[in-house]
Amino acid sequence: MTPAEERALELPLHPGALLRATPQAVWALVLLQLLVSVLYAIAVPLLHGPDEHAHVDLILNVSDHLGTDPYAGLEFDRRTFTAMARRDLVAVDWRSSPVFPWEGLEGGAAPLRAHRPTYEQLVPSGPVGVPNTANTHPPLYYAVADGAAAVVRAVLPVRWTWDRHVTMLRIVSAALVAPLPLLAFWTAFGLTRRRRVALTAALVPLAVPQLTHIAGTVNNDDLLFLLTAALTLVLSWVVRGDRSLGTAVAAGALAGAGVLTKVFALPAPLWIVAAYALAWRQGLRPRDALTRVGVAGVATVVLGGWWVLRQLVVHGTPAPRPFLYDQPAGLDTGLVRWLGTVLDRMPATFWGRFGVEHLTLPGWLIVAASLVLLAVLLAAYTAPDVGAPPLTVLVLPAATTLAMVLWAAWGGYVRSGLPTGLHGRYLFVGMVGIALLWALGADRLVGGLALPATAIVALVLQAAGLATVTGSYWEGPGVLGDVAAAMAWAPWRARWSILLVLATAAAGVVAAVGVRRDAKAPT
Repeated sequence: MTPAEERALELPLHPGALLRATPQAVWALVLLQLLVSVLYAIAVPLLHGPDEHAHVDLILNVSDHLGTDPYAGLEFDRRTFTAMARRDLVAVDWRSSPVFPWEGLEGGAAPLRAHRPTYEQLVPSGPVGVPNTANTHPPLYYAVADGAAAVVRAVLPVRWTWDRHVTMLRIVSAALVAPLPLLAFWTAFGLTRRRRVALTAALVPLAVPQLTHIAGTVNNDDLLFLLTAALTLVLSWVVRGDRSLGTAVAAGALAGAGVLTKVFALPAPLWIVAAYALAWRQGLRPRDALTRVGVAGVATVVLGGWWVLRQLVVHGTPAPRPFLYDQPAGLDTGLVRWLGTVLDRMPATFWGRFGVEHLTLPGWLIVAASLVLLAVLLAAYTAPDVGAPPLTVLVLPAATTLAMVLWAAWGGYVRSGLPTGLHGRYLFVGMVGIALLWALGADRLVGGLALPATAIVALVLQAAGLATVTGSYWEGPGVLGDVAAAMAWAPWRARWSILLVLATAAAGVVAAVGVRRDAKAPT
């Protein structure tokens, strides 16, 4: 281990030393994560991410929406609704978003870029009479995205057509998710002191096409994934001995920001309590443990907990339920059908379901990846590097999210028989914990082959994901024709799309060479 790495691992941690100790390969993986997500942003038609039309509407009209009562029945803006109905803007039907079944778009049908309208040119602004239920989400993501868009528009004085603006918002989301390999590396290296294991963890976010797809869409999940990944890193400091008040403040601030982003961060205070409970078992005095939990709690309330308290006072619930289904006649609501639905939807929406219900990775690939992941995660608990209690704390974000998803979906299923809210992507709240367990488990099972095996898995799954979306959403003579059609509909000229593909390939080569080199370095 180098002197810089030793300083980076001192407690309390020093961010500057931590940055200097990060191998170049990890920065290449961060860039690769960003570029692959931008590829998905181009390969998937606009507004075809989960509820993307609703999130875009909130961002484009953020000044009207922030602070609005989420029970007030906020309506879509007429401009967004018009864009959703126009085929030349890659239409989405709000009643069955996205369009199903989807008919591939040909490159020749793409409107000339000079003729593509701006958002303001569509129709006069105003409510359209259709509720935008995404307004039930807390406001932080929409404020961040709107602020980032304002900066980009000020720096780049181009004509911001509708497709350019939405694509730019997608790239903002991709940038939010890009640091996950870095956060996974820091977490794994801090706990194990093993570079090879940490590099394996850094590769895991790239091995999940659904994550790179969601990162390439406009969705508040993306900010939440970043915040909970950072919180997992901070909790890893606590479980390995960091007792500083600054760390407690950081944990609470990240938890509060998560709560101000999406409901799945509501259990975050429990994750913090669990981390300090483990610290107490490891020798921290009870008074000091309670002090740090209290400090984290205050920071949580100040940054985002006030939103939950407001909801409880005004509405009697911490999070509104936007969808209340009545019982449709004749639909089975039995447990067996429910379990079958869970086993069908959760793995598919974890690994790769790309907007349209039928547009998923091949079924055999989903099954194989799920079985391998389960076996590897179980093997992690036999790894000697980290004990079971720290691993349990760090996997809590994924575990509590899974419990919340199943509980809420079961309630909707009992009422309606419909598989509402069963989305495996929500488990990305715990992606850093999952990456840590994968790295430890794979190392336990196959030793030195864990790193190249993870790289191969990432390459195969991403190739399958990009091939699926490009070949299904776009229509052309052969593979190159499909790619050409996607480029024709892109908001910029084809040469920029070609440059993006070449830059992604180059980043992949640099990352592969760097990972191979850094994996051999002494730790």
